[in-house]
Amino acid sequence: MVKITDVLLSDSLYPQSVSEKCIIPSEIEGRRVTEIGYHAFAKESLKFYYVFISSTVITIDGRAFSLKNLQEVAMEESVQES
Repeated sequence: MVKITDVLLSDSLYPQSVSEKCIIPSEIEGRRVTEIGYHAFAKESLKFYYVFISSTVITIDGRAFSLKNLQEVAMEESVQES
């Protein structure tokens, strides 16, 4: 299982940004993504306005998405806030 803890856009292990949209994949390198950690998307340099969270994510830690431009988060019902 994978917990996303810090987003480095230059690192191929992390979600891809396309046109200021972020898609959290269900797997990274064959390992299931199940959690988004505290402040994972809190860098001021991130300009996402839309984030989609796959159904494999079941937990999102507090302040995971501290983005000024964020307007919409789409997710499956399995996701829970911790």
